[in-house]
Amino acid sequence: MTSINNFVLKNFILDKIGNSLNLQEARDLDIEDAYQEAYAELGTDEIEIEDILDNDELYEQFATLYVTETEEEEAIDKEKEEEERNKVQGKNEAGV
Repeated sequence: MTSINNFVLKNFILDKIGNSLNLQEARDLDIEDAYQEAYAELGTDEIEIEDILDNDELYEQFATLYVTETEEEEAIDKEKEEEERNKVQGKNEAGV
């Protein structure tokens, strides 16, 4: 299971969905199976953020989403840095 600081993950979840998760949001995030299991366990269709953090399956799903998005953002940043480096190098080689 992926382990991420609960504060960091909680802030990520708040940014993604707010204070609770419903079925439509779960579908949009492609975590419907984990939602359905938590729904069956908790008996409510609005799963609060603290219940998400306490539920191993939902925690893991959101942790995976966090890692995936973080890696994608880092890849984009790295690509931008490389492009900038190439621009500067090109200007230096051109004597600008």
